[in-house]
Amino acid sequence: MTSDSKSLAGAGLISLGIYLNIPFSILGLIFDYPQILRQPAGDILTMFDKGGLTLIAVWYAFALAAMLMIVVVVLVHNVLRDTNENLLRIATVFGVLAGVLQVLGLIRWVFVVPSLASAYTDPAATEASRSTAVVVFNALHQYAGVAIGEHLGQIFTAAWAALVSASMIRKLRMLGVAGIVIATVMALGLVEGVATVVSFDPGIFGVLTPFAFIALSIWMIGLGIWMLRQPTIKVPNPETLWASYPSNA
Repeated sequence: MTSDSKSLAGAGLISLGIYLNIPFSILGLIFDYPQILRQPAGDILTMFDKGGLTLIAVWYAFALAAMLMIVVVVLVHNVLRDTNENLLRIATVFGVLAGVLQVLGLIRWVFVVPSLASAYTDPAATEASRSTAVVVFNALHQYAGVAIGEHLGQIFTAAWAALVSASMIRKLRMLGVAGIVIATVMALGLVEGVATVVSFDPGIFGVLTPFAFIALSIWMIGLGIWMLRQPTIKVPNPETLWASYPSNA
């Protein structure tokens, strides 16, 4: 573990843990996120259109957080590879997939939903065009949003956190156990997404996901602080090391 790699990974984890919550919080204030996602499509499109360019920019910032996760996952692998290389390889694959899938889910709000919202709220729009916008939005929302971004993205994020935690549990017991618990809660939160297809009341499972992601952010910040506080391992210069040996001449 070199100084540069652990510094980058530590700073990346802390930055990601903080940054994730900035667009999330702003969306909660200006778009009633994530509660708005389970409202009728017409209400979502109307509220989205009112948000204008500011709302689109915040969604793009949220997608950037998922892109940053891909980089952080690789950096974490490089730092913790001496704990359990086999587990980390699998964890890294899951982590990269989680970032990619979440980007694919979130980016729809930037490049697809704006045109649907404009079509739906256009004063000159016919009832047929509004119905078409709703149908397209619902299909896109269920596939790119619920299935890819929320369900698969969340599964792989939970798997990454659980496997990283398991790989370092002997070295960092508290963070390891905490990560596994958070990943478990995150996995249980998937029930809420299933409830959008098979109609039933998810109960407490419907509110687990936001809390799990907040806890994941805190966990990443904690792991990042630990990495930054690790002592630097100085690798001696080979030429200097060779010069320190007594000459036999």
